[in-house]
Amino acid sequence: AQGLERRREIVVAEIDRKIAGFAILQLASPGLCLSELTNGFHVLVLAGGEMGRQVRRALLDAAAERYRARGMQAALCLADEPRELDEYR
Repeated sequence: AQGLERRREIVVAEIDRKIAGFAILQLASPGLCLSELTNGFHVLVLAGGEMGRQVRRALLDAAAERYRARGMQAALCLADEPRELDEYR
């Protein structure tokens, strides 16, 4: 269909020129998927402890800003483990 889009972007967080984590953003035209999973993102953090929490927060903020720049009011963050959910708030 004409004018529809679906792609991925990756946001990388670095500490001392080493990858500390990254976010994979799914970007699609609004309404392309009813569940909007095609506009969800996933955050993977390689750093541990407090630094890992700071990296996660920076990636979440960057992902939210990217979706806002596309005119979206919300985005779906996909977490692997239920225990991670508190860190995403």
